[in-house]
Amino acid sequence: MSQSEVLEFLENHKGKWFTARQLSEKIGINMGSCTGNITRLVRSRLISRREAGKRYCFEYKHKGKNEEY
Repeated sequence: MSQSEVLEFLENHKGKWFTARQLSEKIGINMGSCTGNITRLVRSRLISRREAGKRYCFEYKHKGKNEEY
């Protein structure tokens, strides 16, 4: 399991937010691998994170007009 698989899944579902559990189930990987890859993708600003109650949700980060990664 690689970061590219998580990123590709989120890119293919632009505009939708997923929890780490949802991502791990939909991609078919364990939670540990999924959360590790999510953490690295958030740190590199390739995906966005938002708080949803007691959980976080993640989305592919769309590159804005005046925004750089």
